[in-house]
Amino acid sequence: MIDVVVVTHGQVALTRRAVRSVKSCEAGIASITVVNTASNKNFELLNDSGLSVTVIDQPGNPGYGGAANVGVGRGVAPFILVANADIWAHKSSLNNLLGVL
Repeated sequence: MIDVVVVTHGQVALTRRAVRSVKSCEAGIASITVVNTASNKNFELLNDSGLSVTVIDQPGNPGYGGAANVGVGRGVAPFILVANADIWAHKSSLNNLLGVL
């Protein structure tokens, strides 16, 4: 099992694509958390599109590391993938990653 944390700064379309690509992976995903460091609230649309993610707004912009730590703190799996919103995970990529960890 793996938790996925996507850190973004207001990039709704890229984040939606990243989350969809992660959800299409064959690996067991315990949770997907999106941490948005911009002040826009459009990320509620991620759940409206059926993606079922936890969205955390951090409008004070704590930086990439700070935002990643917020998302990591929500995880429950033994492994965590922290990524930017511009990732595009291929179907077997998380299984391949877990296979070497």
